[in-house]
Amino acid sequence: ILGPDHPYTLTSVRNLASMLQRQGKYEESETMNRHALDGRKRILGPNHPKTQL
Repeated sequence: ILGPDHPYTLTSVRNLASMLQRQGKYEESETMNRHALDGRKRILGPNHPKTQL
């Protein structure tokens, strides 16, 4: 079990945000994207390539 802050989990959150955006659920998508980005910055650092996507 990876946990909520594992990089793979954060990638899944980002993927979910993309699907929500495609469905027109922009506010929910933005919330998920921000959660994923904040987690990546915290876990991987602000200069990591996956943080800068």
